[in-house]
Amino acid sequence: MNGPSRFPARLAAGLATAAALLAALPPAAAQSPSGTAAKPAAPAGAQTPPQRRAAPPACAPGQDCPRPRRGSRAAAPPPPPPLAAAGAEQLAAAEQVHYGRYECEAKQFLTIDRNDANPGYVNLKFNNGSWIMTPILGRSGAIRLEDTRGEALLVQIAFKSMLMNTKTGQRLVDECMHEAQRAERDAATAAPATPPAAPAAPAAPSAEPSKPAGTQ
Repeated sequence: MNGPSRFPARLAAGLATAAALLAALPPAAAQSPSGTAAKPAAPAGAQTPPQRRAAPPACAPGQDCPRPRRGSRAAAPPPPPPLAAAGAEQLAAAEQVHYGRYECEAKQFLTIDRNDANPGYVNLKFNNGSWIMTPILGRSGAIRLEDTRGEALLVQIAFKSMLMNTKTGQRLVDECMHEAQRAERDAATAAPATPPAAPAAPAAPSAEPSKPAGTQ
């Protein structure tokens, strides 16, 4: 009879021991109903990060999709007004311009070409600037190339050319020489100097006039 009576006592002792062990363990972290750990609540006053906007859907081939807008650009300047037709004097002056490359001071250079779109006008380029010039023949024989916009002026004389800014009065470059000007200068330098003319011989003295009769 003692065997069956001992079983409930042992079971009760085992349950008491298990309860004591469970009481000694630290409390488990709270879990969400799904079994995952719950996220801690955000502290008061904290800002939530901004949510990213979803990317627009890709444009299918053949669809008229709007293009992305870019920053505004400055409006292009209006085209220059058409040039007046060159007269006979301007056309004649354009034929006396030296076309091609000019070697200038400080190892600089400029170029002058015909303006094919406007007969009688020439194109001048120096550094980063370019101008459309009107040829004018001066009374002294010098050729003036005047900018159609009133910004530049080139003067072509026998042995050199000079470019200046007419608005500021500043000389842009000097001692510019075309190969034709260099050849003319070299020819003038090599030519012998003309000797001065010999002075004229003094006139012979005239004969002494005869004395009138009766004078001593």
